[in-house]
Amino acid sequence: ASSLPYPIAPGPAGNLVYRPSGKEYPKASASHSDRFGGTPEKSNDGKTVFDPNPMNRWTSYESSQASDWLEFDLGEPKTFGRLELAIYDDRGGVQAPESFAIEVWSDGKWVAVEDETHRPLKPAGSQWNEARFSKVTSSKFRIVFRHKLPAKSGVTEVMLWEE
Repeated sequence: ASSLPYPIAPGPAGNLVYRPSGKEYPKASASHSDRFGGTPEKSNDGKTVFDPNPMNRWTSYESSQASDWLEFDLGEPKTFGRLELAIYDDRGGVQAPESFAIEVWSDGKWVAVEDETHRPLKPAGSQWNEARFSKVTSSKFRIVFRHKLPAKSGVTEVMLWEE
């Protein structure tokens, strides 16, 4: 029994990017990860925690770049057209990004998805953000964050859907 005031059960069925404990895929990686334990694999473990503790998130805190990415290797081609992003915001060094964009691996290079729309329009921290785009089939995708400088970006959970 958990004494936490929020659920930490695995994400909903059908989430193409959820990685069950002990499984290799989907595999998360990032251009930069904070040195405090905010690692990419915490962004697709089925747990959404907007609070600072327990720490269950990826952040690019202390990155030297104006932009960073969070990538997912699905292990095999999947078809998808909607992404949900639980953006972490500590109102300090990690805040909602200025913007984010989704790219897929196609013919040996990263390409932007087509017809990408966001709700809310401007990324919002401590809540779920949704991106819809023309359905695409790929084995890898990444989210490219343009940081709201001087803060960096962070995510507590990512969900990917066919519809």
